[in-house]
Amino acid sequence: MSALLVLLLYILFNYSCVSKNSNHPPSPPKIPIIGNLHQLGHLPHQSLRSLSLKHGPLMFLQIGRIPTLVVSSPEMAEQVLRTQDHIFANRPLVRIMDRLMYGQKNMSFSPYGEYWRQSKKVIILNLLSKKKVQSFQPIRDDEVTHLIRKISNSPGLVNLSEILNDTSSKIVCRAILGKYLANDKRGNDEFHDSLDKAMELIGEFRVEDFFPSLAWLGKFTGLDERVNEVSKMIDKLSNHVIDEHLTRKVTEKPDFVDVLIGLQEDPNADIKFSRDEIKAIFMDLIGAGTDTSYITVEWAWQNLFVTQK
Repeated sequence: MSALLVLLLYILFNYSCVSKNSNHPPSPPKIPIIGNLHQLGHLPHQSLRSLSLKHGPLMFLQIGRIPTLVVSSPEMAEQVLRTQDHIFANRPLVRIMDRLMYGQKNMSFSPYGEYWRQSKKVIILNLLSKKKVQSFQPIRDDEVTHLIRKISNSPGLVNLSEILNDTSSKIVCRAILGKYLANDKRGNDEFHDSLDKAMELIGEFRVEDFFPSLAWLGKFTGLDERVNEVSKMIDKLSNHVIDEHLTRKVTEKPDFVDVLIGLQEDPNADIKFSRDEIKAIFMDLIGAGTDTSYITVEWAWQNLFVTQK
């Protein structure tokens, strides 16, 4: 009983310390410990809209122990994302991303600074420039053709979500790695399984995101064990990719992973990525690119289908 009382007093003390700073934008009333967490509801985007209509386009929320700034107008968004972008560039430290992405060495979650700038530069020049994107057109055409043929030859109903997801991941892998991530079905299944599990973990409600001091609960809820399992799967696939690139001869144009590895041996390179940094960067791009390519493939299929009709 005394231990529970001490814990409650500790939480209330920390909450009062957070609440002392009154130099905040307008904020809806908070309650101890959870702050405004209870006001988000089952549809947070709708709840935030309703709150912003009442409290203004710049609103302060206390989500558990996490101070949060809600921006909901084009003018305020321009200030945050453009005029004052260097101030708001950093993402909050997310423990699960720290474990899945090699200490947040991927571009999406790495802190704003020299490493982030150099990573962005390498990615844009060697993967996302207009010339590079256009060079991947044969890959997109080839995979969309296979997609249409697979649908046409199907004897019955097809799972479009599964087929489109498979096609998009193949486009991304060929663009980044020069080939599929795995040559056999087992390898492809393992790849999809690891990405799916990682996305599930990232999208889950986690107490530690709002109350960092309670991260130890992950040991009892099974979260830590699941994160370790997925982290090992991702690391196994990533190491396989790098080892394969190190042992093979580059007979054609180097792919993106070849470029990252080549920077380690280039004396004039502005940055030399470590093995973990290389793994974090290309796995981050594969995961993010799959979502984008899904939309691209669906658009291409619709346009080709209309053209054939």
